[in-house]
Amino acid sequence: MLVNILIVDDIASNIISLKAILDALETKVVVHSAQSGNDGLQILLKEKIDLIISDIQMPDMDGFEFIRIAKKHPKIQDIPVIFASAIFNTDEYRNKGYNLGAIEYVTKPIDPYMFSLKLINILKIISIEKKSKHNFQRSKAIFNIQQSIVLISNGRTITDINRYFFNNFGFDNLHDFKLKHACICELFIDKEDKIGRAS
Repeated sequence: MLVNILIVDDIASNIISLKAILDALETKVVVHSAQSGNDGLQILLKEKIDLIISDIQMPDMDGFEFIRIAKKHPKIQDIPVIFASAIFNTDEYRNKGYNLGAIEYVTKPIDPYMFSLKLINILKIISIEKKSKHNFQRSKAIFNIQQSIVLISNGRTITDINRYFFNNFGFDNLHDFKLKHACICELFIDKEDKIGRAS
């Protein structure tokens, strides 16, 4: 499964060096690149990015600010980030990077061998998560095309109902259904039945 990686660095030679490291890995990757935070944000909104590798010292918008803004967007907020810096390599800046959600913080010049080892493990995790998400979405699609009511329960309450149910009973989502009914069985018992049982 392809992993889409975004490299953000204002120096073109740094991007080329990182691309060379990524291309040498066994994992199939598609590399997108930007030479500013603003360009990086545009790519993040257009493409399905799985990993961001960002420089920190950049003009106009530094890497910390770039990620801080990016993480505000629901589509982007869970994308893992690796910070790379030649200058901001003290514990203070490392902590700032990790507090912004970074999974790794590397210093330049980057050691290709050590960085490759780190990337191999990171990309394995990303690939597993992508496969899991893909399988879930596929199962969800099959779940929703069923032409009968399908329920999922945790043993105590309903956790999901397929689209066929919502289309036929006039509810938009499970939350709306639960606001009106304690049990799905209520939809199949008429009012006279309820009164009779109550008396």
